[in-house]
Amino acid sequence: MTNFVRRLLIVVVGMLGALLAWPLIEACASGQGAFPSYLVYSVVVGVVAGAAMGAFFGSTEGLLGASPRKALVGALSGIATGIAGGVLGGLAAQAILFLSGESLMQSSPRTLDAGFILARAAGWAIVGLAIGVSEGVRAKSAKKAALGAIGGTVGGFLGGLLFVWIGAAAPLFLAGRLIALLVMGGLIGLLYCLLERRFAVGTFKALNGPLKGKEYIVNQRRLSIGADAGRDIALRGYRDVAPLHASVKVERGGKLLIERKDGALVVNEKDVQSARLELDDVIKIGSAKFLYGYFG
Repeated sequence: MTNFVRRLLIVVVGMLGALLAWPLIEACASGQGAFPSYLVYSVVVGVVAGAAMGAFFGSTEGLLGASPRKALVGALSGIATGIAGGVLGGLAAQAILFLSGESLMQSSPRTLDAGFILARAAGWAIVGLAIGVSEGVRAKSAKKAALGAIGGTVGGFLGGLLFVWIGAAAPLFLAGRLIALLVMGGLIGLLYCLLERRFAVGTFKALNGPLKGKEYIVNQRRLSIGADAGRDIALRGYRDVAPLHASVKVERGGKLLIERKDGALVVNEKDVQSARLELDDVIKIGSAKFLYGYFG
């Protein structure tokens, strides 16, 4: 799988999360009158959207790597962060409206007011932030979480702005809200990919075996490589690969340090305990070979 295909799939996964969230949100909207206030309603909608979209976005790396365990852990972290984002987003929107003299506590706020639309979009930005950081939480990577936070915040705000505006201007136009949610999910994924590409320090490209052609972008401070399915680069189907065979650390200046943990590590045909990688270096781990560089 090339980096281009990977980015495309991340965008698609973001949109699938939005597709799952849409009927749940519409169910909440149809029963809006049963909620004690618009604040409670908006929090519930944020929680539903955050959990559904976070589950998909958080499971992305596991889905792309065909690792059920990683996908499950990512989905659970996405649900947790999405729920937190939904609660915080609803409360933040209330706080913004309170400062402007309005209130979501009323049952029928003036939904076409610019202040209301912007406040709710700000709330969606927080939901998007929570969705975006889910993969970083799973990977325990501050860098991934930061990239996801930026992409999620911008995507959540823009998609949320469209969602709230359509909901206020044409409340019976259900397809319009679906389109807005798809835009939100797609933007969160797209912006994450663009930021990931901008701040990546290279890519490992598999040269042989079951993973031939697959590319692993280096977008976090540490990577683990081994036969275990939970590794960042899981080498299933290769010979002589230990469960945790090697680790990669990004040093200051963007240089990569690869270190042997268990088993043989070969860089440019030389057995090494550790090595600082340069572009176009060839790394051999067990029977697997990788080329380090920039691709796509």
